[in-house]
Order: sequence, then structure tokens, then C-alpha cells
Amino acid sequence: MSAKPPCKQLSSLLGCPPSYTSPLHSQDTCLLVANGQWLGDLITTAKLPTTFPTHPTISEAEVSAFLSDKQFPSPGWLLLQVRSIPIPSNTSCVCSPARVSTSTACMSLSEVLGHVNTCNLRNLWREMARKLVSQKGDVTLPGTGDWVEELLSLVTRIYGDQVTIVTAEDISLIINTKDKVISHIPNLVPLHCVLVSSQSVSFISSYQPHSVASLLQFSPALLGDSLVKSLFLLHQMLEIFHSFHNLGVTLGDTVSLHKFKIDHTFHILYDHTLSLPSPPPSPPSLTASLPPPSCPLSTPLTTATLLWSRGELSNLRYLLLLNHLAGRRFGQPNNHPVVPWVCDFTSNEGGHRDLSRSKFRLNKGDQALDMTYETGQHHVTDVLSEITYYTYKSRVTDKAVLCRYVRPAWVPAEYPASMARMMSWSPDEAIPEFYTDPDIFTSTHSDLPDLSLPSWVETPTEFCSWHLGRLEGEVVSSQLHTWIDLTFGYKLSGSAAVRSKNVCLAISDSHTDLRGHGVVQLFSVPHPVRG
Repeated sequence: MSAKPPCKQLSSLLGCPPSYTSPLHSQDTCLLVANGQWLGDLITTAKLPTTFPTHPTISEAEVSAFLSDKQFPSPGWLLLQVRSIPIPSNTSCVCSPARVSTSTACMSLSEVLGHVNTCNLRNLWREMARKLVSQKGDVTLPGTGDWVEELLSLVTRIYGDQVTIVTAEDISLIINTKDKVISHIPNLVPLHCVLVSSQSVSFISSYQPHSVASLLQFSPALLGDSLVKSLFLLHQMLEIFHSFHNLGVTLGDTVSLHKFKIDHTFHILYDHTLSLPSPPPSPPSLTASLPPPSCPLSTPLTTATLLWSRGELSNLRYLLLLNHLAGRRFGQPNNHPVVPWVCDFTSNEGGHRDLSRSKFRLNKGDQALDMTYETGQHHVTDVLSEITYYTYKSRVTDKAVLCRYVRPAWVPAEYPASMARMMSWSPDEAIPEFYTDPDIFTSTHSDLPDLSLPSWVETPTEFCSWHLGRLEGEVVSSQLHTWIDLTFGYKLSGSAAVRSKNVCLAISDSHTDLRGHGVVQLFSVPHPVRG
């Protein structure tokens, strides 16, 4: 039987509604909204409260919408980051010398460094295992084995002895108070507590929305030309490395700018991911030999562009990869992936959209954009606004959410009734779901009819197949590079943006506040044409 997704496991463990959790950047990490009093009781009593309080005035659907935007603007409520690690079935750690080759003669420099790091981590676990054997009663976890023991030992070593250990169900935990590690690594994202159950170990910490990576990607004007600010950030990052190395702990190969969290004062906290003890190897699974997916989202930009220009990568897959590199994520209404509208749905094979102009320009007209530029020094307000996103998904979105984000009053007739009307109404680009998800066309509201489809298709599934065929067709493929220039390319900045009436507000305003979303330029030269 397959394991539950981390968010469902967390919801079941805490007794909270599923809408109070949301997936984060990695598969084992969730975002949790919780009452501050609940967290205080959890930490002070070191016991899991019997009930999980929910918000008295905000519906579960609205809570889910807030979490999609990574926010919850209600006093007394907190956003928490929870990383849940399943406890392996065999919890005996491997502390004996590994039977692996130690020759580095054929390794590259990066492979050698990775090999040294692996050896250091293995030696650290062996050292801690010997200490646990020599010190009676240090940590006792009936039924969970030494895997959890070593994990909690590492938590104490890095975060100090102030972290609360909470046990759920019938697990008993005894920690010896002698020889506690008083010194700990500073400038870490606060770890509030560790929750140990029979199936998992969960680390509950503060959620930090901004990182050095998001600063450079979405708010580069905040640094400006100040060398002092850049050096201050670098100094803090080096001090964090120094603190870990002083304890003999290596950070491994998982370090990235996304893990260095930052606030408006330029203070950095490191979001540390603990290196897990290594249980004995499990038998290889049947899926271990399956080939990796073609062109994953981690593919370098230059490689993906080359593959697409050769016709070896589909238009949709390439667009999704560009969105990913630009920081756009599914389920995030204020930064959702975008794809072009390619036709106006007036005929089966005609009605092609001009991809050399932005949808905003086609919708508003040149005269209106010229007036906007004269007064505000920009042409385009957004590529995909939150209002447009929820209008696109109005058939499958709760009414309370629609009334909060789209219109205060529920008037079904105000929502576009057909795909043709949706395309002509919207000043923004489309979403991938219009090409891939038949479910968003069927209404879940009794007073809002299904989204009407063109007459030459009979079902939503048939429409998605036809619509995707238009996106992948020769006409769109030969012009898609011009749309990429406008949305991710060189026509987002400089004189090219002005000539194309494509100066975006998010870039031209030179904002000096930290943001987690916005327009990102990936190319500085014209995009290659598809061959």
C-alpha cells in the first residue's frame, strides 16, 4: 500500500483540516497555518494538543487560497514550515565500514568533493553511535531504534538543547540531561519543536517567505549598485558555513541560495536540512531501473533551448520549463505558469492569434498603452493577475474565494460563459490547464453553467486534445519564439521593451521591497527560431 502524501499525513497527525496544509518546494515539506496559542501549548507542554483550532470567520476554502499565496493575514495566526521524514522499517543505522571503493583516480573535482563529504558524514554517524553505546541511558526510544536516536542527537548538536521534543501516540522518550550541548549554530531558521510519531519525525519551524535567491530574481533593485549590501550578505553566508564547520558538520551538496532566508533588514537565516542517518540498504524496487523523464524541469536553459529549436522538445514542455526557471509554480495564483492563447476559437483551423504582440497589447490597444506609458512609465501591469487566474478557474473554485478575489458579490452572469468569450475578455495570457485539464471546464456550482466549448468538439477531453494540437502545430511553432521574447526574453527591458510596448510594471517600478513573485527575464538576446 502506498504511503500518504506528506500533507495528508501531517493533517492526520495534528487533527487539522486538510485545507490548513499546503505543499511547499520539496516533496517532504508542507506549509501549515496554525493558531499561535496552539503552537505555544505544543512547545510549553511538550504534548500534542488534543484539538486543532480553526479560524472562526475564514472558511476552509479561503484558508486554502491564502496558503496558495503563501500568506495568512490574520492576527494571532502563524505560517509554519513542517518537514516530515518517514521512519524506515529497519531503523538500525549503518555504522560499520562501507564496502565501497575509495579510489578517486577516475573522479572529477566535484565527484571527489562529494566523496569526501559522504565519508565525513559516515564518520560523524559512527562517532555518535559509539557515544550512544558508551553512555547508558542517553536516549531511549522503545520501538523506533537507533535511527531516531541519532537523528535527535544531531538536532541537539546543531540547534542546542532548547528544541522541544514532542512524542505522539504511545512512544516514550527519555533524554539524559547530562552533557547537554549548550552551544549551537546561530543564524538558523528557528526550529520550534520536533514531533516524533510511530511513522515519522516532523520538524516544525518558522516559515520564511523570502530568500537570497528570490531577492536576486524578483527584487534586484533592492541591492542596486551597493557593493556594501552584497558584501554584507556574503559575510553572513560565510559565517554560517564557518559555524557548521566548527562543529564538524558539513552542509553537503544541497546548499543553494534558496536556503539562505532573508528579511527586509538583510538579516540572513539558514534553512538547514538535516542529513539523515543511513539505514541498511533496501532491496531494489522495480521502478529503480526506469529511465528518468525526458528533459526534466532541472534541465539547464541552454540545453532545453537547443532541444526545442531542434524540434526534440514539445512546445508545452519547453514553456513549462521556462515558467519553472522564472519561478512560476502550479497552485500559486499570484505566480502561476503562463502559456499563450493561440487562437480565438472562431473556427476549427483558423483564428490564429498574433504572437508577436502581448495579449495585454492586443486587448487594450496601442493608444491606451501609449497613454499608460506617458503617465506611469510602463505598458503592461501583469502577465497573469490573480483576478484573471481565479476567473479562469471559476468553475472549480469555491464561491467564497471568488467573492474575495474576483467580485465581492456573487453574480454568475459576470463570468465569461465560453472559451471564445474568455479569450476575448482576458488581458492576460492563458494557463496550461486550458490545454491539459478537462475538469476545469465543468462547473461545480449549480447556478454557474459549464464553460461553453467550440461547436466542433463534444467533450472537454476532446477540446484539450484539439487545443493542445493547435499549440503544438506548425503555425504556433514558427512564431512561438516571438512570444517568448515578450514573456521571458529581451523584449522585457531596454529599448526593445519600449518599441514593443511591453515595459512591465514589475520591472520598471524598481521596487525596493522583498517579493516572492514577478516577471523574470531569462534571455537577453532574441530567442532562436524553431528549426
